[in-house]
Amino acid sequence: MKCFIYDDGEARLTDHVIMQVLFPSENGNVDLSYCLYAVIGFGSASSPSGNILFASPSFGRCSRKYASCVYELSQSDGLSSGTGKEGD
Repeated sequence: MKCFIYDDGEARLTDHVIMQVLFPSENGNVDLSYCLYAVIGFGSASSPSGNILFASPSFGRCSRKYASCVYELSQSDGLSSGTGKEGD
């Protein structure tokens, strides 16, 4: 686990991260003409919901942030998988 500062300014202990693409929707209609890439952090492996750690319209910026978070988690846990969970 590692403490990260999230997009909302809050510091949270983080067990693992994922990268997702987010599309806006209005009245149930998804707008595929615009998207954000986001790094989502989870406090535990069993947590069903996470929080946005970082978001950007740039895939490159988001993927670099994701890679950085995975690396930091792998260093803090001493695991080579980088997800903060054993067996991945």
